[in-house]
Amino acid sequence: MLTISPAVTVTGVPTTFGKTDYILFPDSENKDLYYALAERPNFLADGEGHPNFNLTWYFGGGMEPGGICTMTVGLPMPDMAKPEVREVIAAALTKDPDTIKQAQRIDDMCRAMERGEADRVAALKQALGYSDDTAKQKKAIFQAERDWSQFLAAAVTLDIRPVPFKGGSVSVQAFAAKESYLANSPEYSSGKIEVTPSLVNSNAAVVTFNLREIGANLFWHALGGWTLDASKQPKGYDAVKGGGSIIAVTYAAEFDGLLPEAKAVVTLDHKVMAKLNIEEQVHRGAWGSTYRTLAARGKEYDDVINSSTRIVLPPGASKDVEDSVRKTLTDWAAGQLEDMLKVKMPEVKLDDLNVDSARQLSTATNQSRTYTLTQGIPLRKNPQGQLPKISALVKEDALKKHFNLIDLNERPYFNVDVTVQAPSVEYLKQRKIDRLVVTHLSYANEKMRDKTGHEVENLEYATNAQQPSQTLSGTFAAATPNKFVSYAYLVAYSDGTPPFRAAPTRQDGGDNYVALGGVDVGVLNVTFDGVDLPWDIISGARLDIAYGDWTKTNIVLRQDTPLSIVQPFGKAMTGKLTYRLTLTPKAGAPIAGERQIVDLQQGNADVTLINPLGDTIETIGFQLADEVERARIRVEYTLRGLGDDRIFVQIIDLDRNRPNAAAFSWNVPVFQSKRSSLRLLKAQITAGGTSSTLNEGDRRLKEGGLDTVLGGPIITVERDGFSTF
Repeated sequence: MLTISPAVTVTGVPTTFGKTDYILFPDSENKDLYYALAERPNFLADGEGHPNFNLTWYFGGGMEPGGICTMTVGLPMPDMAKPEVREVIAAALTKDPDTIKQAQRIDDMCRAMERGEADRVAALKQALGYSDDTAKQKKAIFQAERDWSQFLAAAVTLDIRPVPFKGGSVSVQAFAAKESYLANSPEYSSGKIEVTPSLVNSNAAVVTFNLREIGANLFWHALGGWTLDASKQPKGYDAVKGGGSIIAVTYAAEFDGLLPEAKAVVTLDHKVMAKLNIEEQVHRGAWGSTYRTLAARGKEYDDVINSSTRIVLPPGASKDVEDSVRKTLTDWAAGQLEDMLKVKMPEVKLDDLNVDSARQLSTATNQSRTYTLTQGIPLRKNPQGQLPKISALVKEDALKKHFNLIDLNERPYFNVDVTVQAPSVEYLKQRKIDRLVVTHLSYANEKMRDKTGHEVENLEYATNAQQPSQTLSGTFAAATPNKFVSYAYLVAYSDGTPPFRAAPTRQDGGDNYVALGGVDVGVLNVTFDGVDLPWDIISGARLDIAYGDWTKTNIVLRQDTPLSIVQPFGKAMTGKLTYRLTLTPKAGAPIAGERQIVDLQQGNADVTLINPLGDTIETIGFQLADEVERARIRVEYTLRGLGDDRIFVQIIDLDRNRPNAAAFSWNVPVFQSKRSSLRLLKAQITAGGTSSTLNEGDRRLKEGGLDTVLGGPIITVERDGFSTF
C-alpha cells in the first residue's frame, strides 16, 4: 500500500511535452515500487504523439458564432521504458537523504534481529514506524553480505505506478491574463468546467467546452492558434484581448496513504494510583466549632489516564492526523485501565472515587498492556498549472490539425425556417377585413414546406375561425442567390370596399419572421384622445378629418371616450392624415385650432389632440376654512395668448355638509408664456350660522384674486375674506 513517508521529490523528469516534477510515494512492502504524482497537469498524447487537443471556431451562416474545444488533460506518468527517465528517477531515489536514512535504519534493524538485540530492534521498529509483520518482511529479503544500499530502489527493477485516486475533480478555466490567473480572479472567462478523473493511467480527464465567440477567441490565442489573415478573421477575432490569456488546469484529488505505526502502552502502576490519595479536610461549623472529614483527592480522571499512558506517534503526520490517532489510542488506554482495575477491584470506579476505593488503589499490583495502530489516512493534493501553447509542442504545419476555422457561409447546403404569424380574428374584424390571403410565399424564389412535408405557397386567414401561426422549412444550396423571404397578399373587406392587392414584399438580412399583424392592409385605423382638452370650460368639441380626397366632418368628441376611426381604402396607406379641432366654450364663440398633420404607420395612429386654447392645463383649487360652513363664489378667468383675451365665468358652490362639495377644482387652459389671471366677482359666505355677502369692488374680493394661475394655486374661503397659496 502507498505510504506517505518518506516521499521523494524528483525534478526535471523528461516527458512527451517537456520536463515534469514528481512526488514519489513508497510502497509499504516493495522497496522497488513507488507511486508517482506529477506536480502539474499537462496535455496527454494521442496515438501519434501529438497533444490530445482540438479547437473548432465556427461563424457565419446566420448562426451565433462560437466554438467547440475538446482536450484530454492529465497528470502524465514517467515513461519507464526510456533509459533517460529511469536514470533520472533512480538517481533521485538513491541520493535522497531521507530515503538513504530509511535504508540505513532498515539495514541496522535487520542486523540487530540477527544478533538477537531485542531492545535495539524495538527502537528501530519504532523509529521506522514498522509493525512486526513489516519488520519480518524486510528481514526475509535481507542479505548480510551486502550493505544498506540493498534497501534502495534498483534502477533495473524500479517500478513506477500512478497514485490510486479514490475521488476528486478536474477544473479547466480560461483567464484573461497571467496576472488574473495568479490572483485567481478571471477578468472574463468563457466558463469553468469540472469533470471527475477517469481513474486510469495518468488520471486522465476528457474535457469539452461549448464556447461563445469571446471564449473561442480566448482559447485560440491562449493555446497558440495560427494567426488568421484579415480576410479570414471572424468578427470576434481579437489578438490584443486574447494575446495574454491562459488556460489553467487544477486537480482536486484524494487518495489513501499509510501512516507509520503508532503505539500506546497503558500501565496500571500503584505509584500513579497512589496519587489518588486520601486527604483530611477541615470544616467550620456553627458557633465557631470545627470538624474534620476524609476525602479522595489528587489527580482527576483524565489526568490518571494520561499519566498511565505512553503514546508514540509516527513521524511526518499532520496535526489533524496526530490529534485523531492520539484520541483513538487514549480512548483505548482508558478502556484497558478500567478493565485491569475490574479484574483486581471490581467495585472501584476511576471516574467516581470514594475514600475506600482510593485506599484500595494504593495496594494494586502493577500491570501493562500495549496497543499498536497502523492507520491509513486520506490525503488531498491539488496539482495545478498553466497549459502550454500547442504551438510550442508541435510544428507549425501541424497546427491546423488542432485548430480549425469553419465559415458556415461556405457550407454547400443550409437550412432555413420561416415563421408566419397569423393575424387574430379580432384584428381582422376591427379593421373591417373579411379575409387576408398570402400568395407567392417563398425563400430564394423557392417554395417552403410545412411540418407535414407539403409545399406551401398560399395561406388564407378568414374571420370565421382563428388560424394558428406556423413555421415553414427548406434546404438550399450555399450558392443560391436571392437569399430573402418574399410574398404578396390580397385583402378583402366586409364593407364592400374593392379588394387590395399589395405589391410583393421582400424581407432581407435574415429576417425570416413574417408578422402579418403589422403589414399595410389598406385601412385607416386612427384613435383620437381628448384627455388634454379643457373640459371644465367648454361645452363641446368637434373634429374634421381628411385623408386625400376623403373627408369626415363635425365628428363629436366625448370627454371620457377616445374616438376611433376605421375606414378601408383598398390601397397602400402612404398618405398623411390631417385634422382640425373646434372647441365650443361655455360662454363665447367657438375656437378652431390649426389643421394638424398625422404621420401614419401602415395606416395606423394613436393621436392625443392638441388643445387650441393653450399649451397646458392648470388646476385652481377652492376650499373652505375650518370655521366656514358654506360659500358661493362667482369667479372670472381671463385667458391671454389668443390675440383678444377670452373670459370664462364660473359659479362655485362649496358646502361642508354635502358629500364631495367641501372643495372644488377648476381646470383652465393656459399659455405658459402669458399671465392669465383670476378675479373674484361676488361671494356669499356662511360661518357660525351667520351669512355675509361680498360684492364686486370689495377689498376682500380683490385680495382673493390672482395675477397668474401658473403653479396650481389654492384659494381658501375665510370667515371674512380669502387667502391664497
